[in-house]
Amino acid sequence: MSDEGWRDEEQLNDFKWLMLNNFGLKWPSRFREIEKRFGGPPECLFNFSMFSSRCSRGPTLVACPPSDHYYPRFQKLLQWGIITKAADSTSTVEEELSGLKKDRLLEICNDLGIKASAQSTKAKLIELLKNHGEISRYIQTRTFSDMYNFTPLPGQVTERGKYEGPDEFATNSLSGSDQYTLNVKNWTCTCPDWEKRHANHEPGSPGRLCKHLLATIADYPELLPNDMLAFGIIMTDRFQHERGMPGNDAVYGTYDGMAYIIQRGDDGWVNFFINDKRFGYHPGKKRWANGKSPDGASALLAKARHCGFYQANGPSKAKEKDIGSVLLGHIVHLLILIFAIFAGVMLLCVVLG
Repeated sequence: MSDEGWRDEEQLNDFKWLMLNNFGLKWPSRFREIEKRFGGPPECLFNFSMFSSRCSRGPTLVACPPSDHYYPRFQKLLQWGIITKAADSTSTVEEELSGLKKDRLLEICNDLGIKASAQSTKAKLIELLKNHGEISRYIQTRTFSDMYNFTPLPGQVTERGKYEGPDEFATNSLSGSDQYTLNVKNWTCTCPDWEKRHANHEPGSPGRLCKHLLATIADYPELLPNDMLAFGIIMTDRFQHERGMPGNDAVYGTYDGMAYIIQRGDDGWVNFFINDKRFGYHPGKKRWANGKSPDGASALLAKARHCGFYQANGPSKAKEKDIGSVLLGHIVHLLILIFAIFAGVMLLCVVLG
């Protein structure tokens, strides 16, 4: 079987692993079928990886408006018959609403004149909407024009299997010729970025994942621990931009079924990563960047204060201590100067007799 068209052996090996992990098929089973169906090399590798990652655990509803950089690829998948438009599907109203984020559900409530609070849970918003007389028409004409159904291909593995590979192995740098050693049991990497930004996070924290460990999880999704599944969307977004997870002082948690990351930014800003979006808040100016705040903003700000990212009122205790130290130093220096002047005057008097 010819491998013509693939740039190098490493790229071809990546495709082989995708075939094994997503279909349970060893090389070269169904290679030409998949290669042809997803655009041919090397485009096939990215398209197939993008598709399979979105439906690795069953059918998935995905939003992709024309402004999204993935939109052209989604249109190709739609043209090739690999995905379908949600508006053309036979799923129920409740199933389709479940595929939307909470802020979008609030927008629909507002459009339909339904009174809903930002503190309402997603389940409560779905309950309000699904019984509204206009919701079916709204879905067909507006909401789901940008929604697509991703359904696993025949034979695709939809259950998380058990990883049977080695705990430690070598991997190449994503941007150079260096080689690093990964340990997928303890989540360590010998790259400089891991040592600098991720080593301080506890085992089991997504904060330990540099871009090389994220790339390994993309190849072996069964490696991902269950307690990290909530951060899957954030991981996918960081991996696609060839970045590791936020490290150093980043704090990870979940709130109302939503995964979040809080990290200190530049110039006094605090960054909040929610799924594939980032929000910035400036405590001193008491405002969100671009006027956009995430769902549950009050609870997230309280968490940030509790973790020491900023103080609710006034300077932090550390700053108060620093100011006191500076004042004490100035007083001591002034007393020494006064004593020196006094001693000099007394000496001059003695000399002049």
